[in-house]
Amino acid sequence: MPALQAAGATLNTALAQQQFHALGLIAVGWLLVRVQSRWLSASAALMLLGTLLFCLNLYVRLIWGWDAARVAVPWGGSAFILSWLALGVGVWQGNQRH
Repeated sequence: MPALQAAGATLNTALAQQQFHALGLIAVGWLLVRVQSRWLSASAALMLLGTLLFCLNLYVRLIWGWDAARVAVPWGGSAFILSWLALGVGVWQGNQRH
């Protein structure tokens, strides 16, 4: 039973991160329509990369038991953090232009 609870917690983590960053991608897309910025484009790319490295890795581990790419999870988390920093810089620079 503890293994099932751990799997459920891992799945919840992956789903929560994927949903949260999907909303972030929608926000970045909405901003890119209004302001062209390399920072915003970088933010979108980093959110996608983070989703692949973090969430997809957790899903693969749970579904197929493949644990070889576990080292990619911290890189995915770092991509998430950098994506939000890039989003902040992009918004800040967009405000400076007006």
